[in-house]
Amino acid sequence: MAENLVEGGRHMSATAKPVEGSLEWDDLDKTKLIACMPLFGLAVRVPVYPPQLIKTRIQTGLIAEQSLLTAARHIVRTEGLSGLWRGFGVSLFGLATGPVYITALESSKKALRALNATHRVVPDDSAAIAMAAGAIGSIAGQTVAVPMDVVSQRLQVAAVASTANAAGAPAAAPAASPSALSLLRELGPRGLYRCCLLYTSDAADEEDS
Repeated sequence: MAENLVEGGRHMSATAKPVEGSLEWDDLDKTKLIACMPLFGLAVRVPVYPPQLIKTRIQTGLIAEQSLLTAARHIVRTEGLSGLWRGFGVSLFGLATGPVYITALESSKKALRALNATHRVVPDDSAAIAMAAGAIGSIAGQTVAVPMDVVSQRLQVAAVASTANAAGAPAAAPAASPSALSLLRELGPRGLYRCCLLYTSDAADEEDS
């Protein structure tokens, strides 16, 4: 009887999931996942974007106000309410980062596990597989995110910077902002990915935390 249980357990372990009750990539509905992730990301990004814009302008010295509310009132007074979301449209392309990241992560993890099962390079439960898959996922995600962040941040400050006076004081009213396409042509691939390593390392730190 005991031998039958052992044999049965061995048979079950060969076909069951790695951890009982765990949710694997193949169990997920990919269509719902890819559709819902951008929607949830949009719900978070809409209220968070104005503070990010204000922070960017304060850090670049384009507005003298150091208070969030004072800076917000200044932007609304000089640029209108839409000024708080300048560059927001371009940043929406970054919503693809989540689906790209999770797809690359889980697909590479599955492929690395299958490869390791054949060649036995590391133990099956080794953290090296998860680390390698995480690196691939981060690179794939930041390949999408970095250009959109660069262009969005340039749009956040371009109009104000173009009308600042020689002393560096912000102008009373912004000039026409350059288009996203003109910035893409101006920066080129090298400019768009200039800080890619910093973005990737920052994303890795967030994943570790």
